[in-house]
Amino acid sequence: MPLPPSLAVTGVVMNPSSFSLAVGESRTITALISPESATNKNVTWSSLNTAVAEIDAQGKVTAKSTGTAVLKVQTVQGGFTAQSTLTVTQAPSYLNYDFESGKLSGWTATGDAFSDADVSEDTMFWGTTPFNQQKRYHLWSFKSGGDTQTGSIRTADF
Repeated sequence: MPLPPSLAVTGVVMNPSSFSLAVGESRTITALISPESATNKNVTWSSLNTAVAEIDAQGKVTAKSTGTAVLKVQTVQGGFTAQSTLTVTQAPSYLNYDFESGKLSGWTATGDAFSDADVSEDTMFWGTTPFNQQKRYHLWSFKSGGDTQTGSIRTADF
């Protein structure tokens, strides 16, 4: 028995129809099924260039290498298709100006307040208060010299 027209899929559109990602980035795209009241909104996703990008069953796209990939969605009911074009660019080479090297690499320090000895893995100060750092290392200028030191620290322009 055929479904009533208001419940049968009549089309699909991908959102966005084109977009860009850098290598290593991910983004979830969506399939807009028509009509909105359709009973079976199941779709299958595919990448026509899996060397450039992969797409999972939920529409999450992962950029693997530079180039262009056409991403396709197909409705299970009716076989309607839509496409989106992804351009993958090389990830920018940002200078790493955190402290995860365990030193002040990439930083310019003046005065005596900042040195490699001030890059710390300590998680608590005064023995009771957490630092709440995001990664393993953080800068604790008080560690190596106390309150008497002065100076400044600066990253390169980026």
